[in-house]
Amino acid sequence: MLTLPATSALVLLWLGKDFYNSSVCTKYFNQLDLSAGEEILNQKYLNWPHFDQAMQSRKIIVQLFIKEFLEKINRPTQIISLGAGLDPLCLYLTSTHSNLIGFDVDIANLFEKEKLISNIYPKYKKQLNFVQANVSNPDEVIIKLQKSGWDKKNPSIVIVEGLSYYLTKQQNKNLLSRFKSETSKLYIIFEYLKICTETNPPFDQIGTEIFEGVKNQLQLPEDITRFSREEIQAIAQHINANKHKILCLSECCSALKQNNKIYQTK
Repeated sequence: MLTLPATSALVLLWLGKDFYNSSVCTKYFNQLDLSAGEEILNQKYLNWPHFDQAMQSRKIIVQLFIKEFLEKINRPTQIISLGAGLDPLCLYLTSTHSNLIGFDVDIANLFEKEKLISNIYPKYKKQLNFVQANVSNPDEVIIKLQKSGWDKKNPSIVIVEGLSYYLTKQQNKNLLSRFKSETSKLYIIFEYLKICTETNPPFDQIGTEIFEGVKNQLQLPEDITRFSREEIQAIAQHINANKHKILCLSECCSALKQNNKIYQTK
């Protein structure tokens, strides 16, 4: 049993167990002690009735994009999860798709993660790689990915989820640019926080109160990176993206055919 610190435990409670429903992932979660995160979930600043849906919509839409891209590619594909931490996204995808190769990239927790996975899924080495690299250093990430078997000539899906707010805008831009310069057979899923002026005031107030409460309790960084839609479009142009789509959570809820009671405006 691996006891997780509050930050990691909280994220996996919000966005983990309900979405990775393969038998392998169930066994993986059974090895994790998430009790430190459960204590935070009971705090009053998380008592907004739609909070779970707001958090879970992100995870669902990322998985829908992955499914869409895999259908378009329709051939063996490499999945790169940047800032993966203990999230079992690559484990889930590779254990349910025989034609995928996964690369978990992060600076910490990967040794512990591999040990847990080796206990329950001995054949993981055929499809899953653990790459210890600093995501704020794109050159290091690319070099270590290649040493781990990533082939830039083959199709890749790069996932940046739950990471962009902890990097500066320039670091985010450099990271995406480095991947684009390596291969044209590339899909990128980039999840980010909108600037406050692009959210409706009631929801921004709720989000700010929740973040401030979690930040103070977990001693998170003071500054969180946010992007405007124009800034995201500029990054897409900078990396010469052939096609890009920007969705806010209101549109995600519509795409998921949910009854959109939360995000009433764009």
